[in-house]
Amino acid sequence: MESGRNILDVPIVPQKTMKKISELCLEIGKHGTPIYIPSIPEDKIERHDCTRAVKQKIVRDGGEARSGWLIWQWANIVLEASAYIVWKDETGNLFDVTPKETKYESVLFIPASVCDGVKLMNKRIPITDSALIKELVEISDKCETVLQKSTCASQVDKEVLGNILSYKKRKDEIMRIVSRKAERNELCPCGSGIKYKKCCGYYRSG
Repeated sequence: MESGRNILDVPIVPQKTMKKISELCLEIGKHGTPIYIPSIPEDKIERHDCTRAVKQKIVRDGGEARSGWLIWQWANIVLEASAYIVWKDETGNLFDVTPKETKYESVLFIPASVCDGVKLMNKRIPITDSALIKELVEISDKCETVLQKSTCASQVDKEVLGNILSYKKRKDEIMRIVSRKAERNELCPCGSGIKYKKCCGYYRSG
């Protein structure tokens, strides 16, 4: 059995000076500048349910909801901007109040400039120049698009279901490949062309 965690199990809070952050911001559009905000999870709220967590915080302490994106780094392969809601206190400070599996002291957040009620989309970009990772990003985007269309429809037809299953199968295949542990001086399984010890192996503990 491999020691250490799967590198794709736990997302990393990236450095906002990372060059790819600017590229991701361009994908999102003209919004706020990425900022680090404190993470103070609410009690007795389902993990990752930011809507409920923020509502509970507002009932308890006032303030308001603020929409935007959390920026996550998945090992050395993908940057993701995940549509998200944080809590804004009465003095204008922002806080992440949603519980997660992993405790973070702070998270990287981009405030949206759009009005409330406008649905924000998740965005992803590959970090490394790998055909496999580019395919992973494309599949993730396609799967999300299909799921969003299916939630708007009264029924999920067989073609939509087939597309979802096909995307998921290929995504799982790629995830198994990039998660494989390699020798330190071997090329990384993610296809970056970089040695494992300086690529995804750097993010594996144990």
